[in-house]
Amino acid sequence: AAISIPSISPYWMLIYVTLLILFLNWHKRTRRNQLIITVLILVNCLVYKDLLQNTRGLKITFLDVGQGDSALLEFPGGKTMLIDAGDRTEYMDYGQQVILPFLQRRGIRTLDALLLTHPHADHIGGAIALLQNIQVKRIIKTFISGGEPYAAIVDSLVEYRQIPQIHPLSGDTLLIDQEVLLLVMHPSRRFAQPPSIAAELNNSSIVLMCRFYNHAVLFCGDAEIGAEQEMLRFGDLLKCEILKMGHHGSASASSRLFREVTAPKVAVVSVAKRNRFGLPSERLLSDMEKEGIRLLRTSDQGAIVFLLRRGSEKL
Repeated sequence: AAISIPSISPYWMLIYVTLLILFLNWHKRTRRNQLIITVLILVNCLVYKDLLQNTRGLKITFLDVGQGDSALLEFPGGKTMLIDAGDRTEYMDYGQQVILPFLQRRGIRTLDALLLTHPHADHIGGAIALLQNIQVKRIIKTFISGGEPYAAIVDSLVEYRQIPQIHPLSGDTLLIDQEVLLLVMHPSRRFAQPPSIAAELNNSSIVLMCRFYNHAVLFCGDAEIGAEQEMLRFGDLLKCEILKMGHHGSASASSRLFREVTAPKVAVVSVAKRNRFGLPSERLLSDMEKEGIRLLRTSDQGAIVFLLRRGSEKL
């Protein structure tokens, strides 16, 4: 068993130190009044800092969860959604050891939505710790479990905690924040049926288009070329600034045609350094460089953060 102790932010540390000085100088009236005013100013700054963070824009953090996926969306209205939750192995539980501490540092104790793109362990393993430790208001996932052991555990926890579930199909819209359009691009009903082989779970991934005014981010889960071909019918609706690449930058995803249609400026790949799969594909990297697409990897940059502002062209 482990006890998680949240870290103290610099703002609270400053308030604590000021209160200590106030206590030690309580007998000095002039100094006492000055310190009381200082404490009030600091508390107000802390409150308004949080309010401003919620109204400045849409914040997206691609977390470094090794050879897995996880991204946190912090919406302008203050709500939050996590897309995937990394892996859970005998050596590392990314939900317990990475995601929960990150949420605690951000002051997030409730997730308004947890979206699990598909039931492979490197996307849902960390969800077990999240469901055991924080409030999750709704689960968004596919119908398919694929016989994955972690999927059964997640389903049991969701049922035990009586968390509402949503099983979206392409064309559906998710309502979380009134300023952000969340459009489900995949799976279609055909891909939402139980696949004949486990590998096809990738092509049943939920693919989500996130639009915030003039900004667009496409989250592809582990969708591969088969799913991409199905999505091409959406045409220009697939265009995005930021593409979270399917299947960790594998050559089996992010086809040339799909890149032409989506036309991203930046592509993000969630991948472990020196992973045994040799991802991302070197050929894919070379092609994207020729196309002028900037590639960001969690293996190199660690957590990757985008703050999208209303009316701004900048990422």
